[in-house]
Amino acid sequence: IDGFVFSAAAAGSGIPGGSTGILAHFLTNFLLSYMVLFVFPLKRSLIVAPWCLITYSFTTFSHLDCTLWLCEEKDLTSAILGVTLLALGLCLNFMAKIETDRWKWKAFLMVEDQKEVALREKVLRCKAEFKNECLQPGF
Repeated sequence: IDGFVFSAAAAGSGIPGGSTGILAHFLTNFLLSYMVLFVFPLKRSLIVAPWCLITYSFTTFSHLDCTLWLCEEKDLTSAILGVTLLALGLCLNFMAKIETDRWKWKAFLMVEDQKEVALREKVLRCKAEFKNECLQPGF
């Protein structure tokens, strides 16, 4: 479902339309970046984001006014630049996602170690208090 939704958004933003196309491209890139970094697990991100990039690229290049593979240089350069920047942004998002997941795992392991140390210390403290109470007269 995620792939379908973002593919539809990528297809819509790939259609040239002046400032509306730029806004749609920006919003799609922003939403996809947010979802990759904070919502999607890494495996889903590795499926959805490239699918959106392919859809965006196909839509962008299919709407160029080309006849017999002759395109205006400005349009072709703009399309190539847009696809390249989107791909570069997605690669940076993947790198950030991988680093974030790695640090989350390290933080989880650190918290688990601290819980074990705290539990051991609590047990030792209880043993020491019990030993102290047993040695006191009137117990």
